[in-house]
Amino acid sequence: MPSVHLLKLKQMGIALSIDDFGIGYSSLSRLSSFPIDILKIDRSFITSMNASSRNLEVCEIIITLANKLGFLPSIEGVETQQQLALLRKLKCESAQGYFFSQPLDSLAATALIATNTQW
Repeated sequence: MPSVHLLKLKQMGIALSIDDFGIGYSSLSRLSSFPIDILKIDRSFITSMNASSRNLEVCEIIITLANKLGFLPSIEGVETQQQLALLRKLKCESAQGYFFSQPLDSLAATALIATNTQW
């Protein structure tokens, strides 16, 4: 049963995300009980990801799971064009990492978003 507080946030139009999915206390048995929008995959899976790595297969499975459950899959730690290209092939349309930008304060982040940069 999802938390009443989480359901109230969802009703307010606030998008909910599970961060660092795939490590720690992630539980597939609980995944469908939360009213989440985004399943953010931990950066540890992408740091050594390449076209033939086991981490690529794990990312593909988590991205497919997220898509099948109606969540937006997102991955953190994208640092290269090659990683981004692999994620696009896996149908992961959301990512974050130094490839896009270093961490920014709210004013700088607003300016970056306003430029509407297309990666």
